[in-house]
Amino acid sequence: MTQRLIEKYRPYLILSKGEKYHPTSVEKYIRMCDFKHNNHKMDLTFDQIAFSENLNHGKDFRMHIKPRYLSSYRETKSHFPPVYAYANKKGNKTQVVYFFFYNYNGPKDVLGLFPIGEHNADLEWIVIEFEKSKPKYVFMSRHGGNYRYYYDELEMKDNRIVVYSAINSHAHYPDPETYFRLFGLGNDVCSVGKTIDPVVRNLEDNSPLLLYKGKMGDSNKVDSMGRFVDVWIK
Repeated sequence: MTQRLIEKYRPYLILSKGEKYHPTSVEKYIRMCDFKHNNHKMDLTFDQIAFSENLNHGKDFRMHIKPRYLSSYRETKSHFPPVYAYANKKGNKTQVVYFFFYNYNGPKDVLGLFPIGEHNADLEWIVIEFEKSKPKYVFMSRHGGNYRYYYDELEMKDNRIVVYSAINSHAHYPDPETYFRLFGLGNDVCSVGKTIDPVVRNLEDNSPLLLYKGKMGDSNKVDSMGRFVDVWIK
């Protein structure tokens, strides 16, 4: 039943016109990274870190782009971009969590003078909450927060919701508009560009992508999927 829900309700993602930084696979990104713990390089694989009882809870683990990929990783694309998904259940509620991953979060120009907000590794999510197998709410991520909408009020395509991704920041919104932020200095702009019909990759409870508790990137702006396990249903 849960698998059917995940496949049936996977969202369409609309990238903004001119977006250079597309969703891609975490696995591809991991291959381009070294791992550091407290700023010391670790000669370990991602799976070894994730499955270790001693290491996978360390918040000081970070991924760093290997020097040979620094000039190319930002615009790396996948031919069939994945959306990673898992489900939580409690009583008559089921929440399906969908993750999109980007190698790079682009900058915003403030007053056209200087860029802000750029970082490698960007994790964005969409959560659909079901009651008795009927979708009721949708939670969209933007800038680390969650924003709730009624499922029936969102744009639909082929009986699936449509979510818009703001250019560079990848913040999720329900409509292609300009959204006021930071006193107008850091607005999010959503427009109609490429449509992503993602391939679902299910995450089991023992998936290393859920077990890893470090950072996907090299800054405090980037979390990992493992930090979001079991945090949705209250």
